[in-house]
Amino acid sequence: MSGIEMRTSGASLTTLANRFGSDKGDLIGAKHNYTPLYDFILRPFKDKDVRLLEIGLLRGGPELGFDASRETTAPPSIQMWLDFLPKAKIVGFDISDFSNYQSNRFSFIRGDSSNPNDLENLLQKHAPFDFVIDDASHASYHQLMAFLKIFPSMNSGGVYIIEDLHWQPPTIEDLCPKCSQARLFVEWAMGFISDDMLVLPDELRGLLELRESISFCHGFAGYRTGMRGVKTAIFVKA
Repeated sequence: MSGIEMRTSGASLTTLANRFGSDKGDLIGAKHNYTPLYDFILRPFKDKDVRLLEIGLLRGGPELGFDASRETTAPPSIQMWLDFLPKAKIVGFDISDFSNYQSNRFSFIRGDSSNPNDLENLLQKHAPFDFVIDDASHASYHQLMAFLKIFPSMNSGGVYIIEDLHWQPPTIEDLCPKCSQARLFVEWAMGFISDDMLVLPDELRGLLELRESISFCHGFAGYRTGMRGVKTAIFVKA
């Protein structure tokens, strides 16, 4: 299936998210309304040759109890990024197969964000990145493993975003090695808690060595009325 790269010069990311069916906007699915924040971050790079990675391309995967071999459709947010960033190279990484979606500026790598070998394969083929958005399983171990592997390889000034810190899929979380929730890692990066307050399995201990590589970290609450707690974290590479 071929991707159709529509051009809507000047359209906001919220408009594009709603048009392509992404729940990052304010009409579809969970209506996260992340797009005003992303619009603010990305608009200065709208006409620049940047490289953006999104981890997790379509809602309704294993995090909700569906098989990784599920039938997939054109990934909504990938279409949104291609439209909003007309000169960018977009890379998608997902445990399900999206290789049927094709564009001359989009590359797909299939893999598991908790598997270091899959992440290394991704990096060998497409790093370094300027922007990374983790919207995959939302399991804390997966989020922390992906950050550990990908963040060090980013370009200086690169922006790494972890979505949906307010929710972890119980069925996946219970099967993962015991670790602190990614929300606590964000609090550690912002200096609110100490190293010894993080519970990290051996394979994630390298996260503690990344402090000097993080020049900025901020946690954002939800945009929707009544939403409490940090939903999204933004890290900037030194």
